Amino acid sequence: MTHSPKDGDRLVVFLRRHRPEAPPAPPALEDKILASLETAAPPRCSGSRSPLRLVPPVLAAGVLFAWLGYQRAVVAPRQERSPSWKPF
Repeated sequence: MTHSPKDGDRLVVFLRRHRPEAPPAPPALEDKILASLETAAPPRCSGSRSPLRLVPPVLAAGVLFAWLGYQRAVVAPRQERSPSWKPF
């Protein structure tokens, strides 16, 4: 079911005509907001993060590489001894 452009225009006119009014702001709202911002703790600078946050990923990578190296060292001799390998 397609709608004609006139239907859309009528809807826009209806919505503009029946738009609700925004409620008035409480008195001194701006002063309250600014006061709450002044008492709030300043945000932490992202550049001053502790280098200790890098320890877990580095440990995980080290364990992974050690395990992969061990697997490669253990599996490699088994592949060399396979019966399909024939010396010259």
